[in-house]
Amino acid sequence: MRSITHSDPHGRITIPGSKSITQRLLAIAMINGGMTSILNPGYCDDVRAAADVVQRAGRTVVVKKSALEVRAGRSMPGGEYDFAESALALRMFTPVFAALDGAFTINGSAALAARNGKWFSEEMGSAGVYCSPASGLPMHVRSGGVRRIVRLKGGVTSQLVSGFLIAGMMDEAGVSVTVEKDVSKPYIELTMELIRRAGGRAWSPSEGHYSVKGGMFPRDCGFTVAGDWSNAAFWMVWAAINGEVTIEGLDRETGADRDVVRILRHCGATVTFSEHGVSVKKKRLDPFHFDASDSPDLVPPLTVLAAAIRGRSVISGVERLRYKETDRLKHLTEDFRLLGVDITHTDAIVINGGTVRGGVTLDSHGDHRLAMAYAIAGLVSQRGVALKNENAVKKSYDDFFIHLDSLTGGGR
Repeated sequence: MRSITHSDPHGRITIPGSKSITQRLLAIAMINGGMTSILNPGYCDDVRAAADVVQRAGRTVVVKKSALEVRAGRSMPGGEYDFAESALALRMFTPVFAALDGAFTINGSAALAARNGKWFSEEMGSAGVYCSPASGLPMHVRSGGVRRIVRLKGGVTSQLVSGFLIAGMMDEAGVSVTVEKDVSKPYIELTMELIRRAGGRAWSPSEGHYSVKGGMFPRDCGFTVAGDWSNAAFWMVWAAINGEVTIEGLDRETGADRDVVRILRHCGATVTFSEHGVSVKKKRLDPFHFDASDSPDLVPPLTVLAAAIRGRSVISGVERLRYKETDRLKHLTEDFRLLGVDITHTDAIVINGGTVRGGVTLDSHGDHRLAMAYAIAGLVSQRGVALKNENAVKKSYDDFFIHLDSLTGGGR
């Protein structure tokens, strides 16, 4: 358990590389016949799990202090692949494995098994890939190759779309994916950009339609992973409420969760870009309305922001939060009430903010983004919080509490 008391942030940090980008690059590296170098990979539990799967698939993975190197190896074997708690890796790598004739088993932690619902096997089945049992883990997967035209229902996650697009790189004919309910489109666009940078062709001919031209040839390639906007959002929110922080390592032009800049500016915070990074400084803040349909990972930090701003803020497009590491919609609502915040949810989260009282013990429920949100809530609260299961942050951000301590000027 970690005790967190009110504090104002001041200082500068370098945000680690995005786990979302790193895992996509590992999936691409796994099918590349050459050597793939990934600089600033953002080491965390999910990245380590994905790298282990790539190694198990017959590739050589060399782990360095600030880089990963993946070298071509033998054909990907069948057998069992353990994804630990990484839902992103499971959903992206399974279509890649399925593009090869044969059978294999996917497995993972109890938490990941609980997230692997019937929708997953149904979506895979629509692409000609058969899974049993219909939900949970371990799951046995049998495939004679992925269909070249894939139609998905969507609505839960964009991660399977990314997986099928990466799988399409291996077939000369490529793949076309149509999604009935398109969500998290910035992440699909991210996948297509990485495919193009790896030498492939990827495009979106119309809304909800995505295509990849296949025929990935052996080639050496290198990537530098930009910092993670969804993790940076926690520090940016804290600074907007209580202090001033500069964050280095972010791509100032792109990023699936870069919307946090627009929101903070809309609220009145000072957000500036320079050669040193992005700086956020506190100012009088106004309430906001944000549709999180394409950026669900911003909901936890934005809930903290709304709680600290006097007035009524609304975060819509939140239904998919029920299918994250935990039921985030339920836990955010219940736990912020414990903090003394007036918060409700139906089809949106509605917060009448102004004061975060604190003085309670909160459990992260093993969810990395809840752990970070509750830590920041404690820092802006009147009475602080005691945070249980705080090490959940390591799923995406090994150095979260090191950075927290550096911005407060001491340990907690």
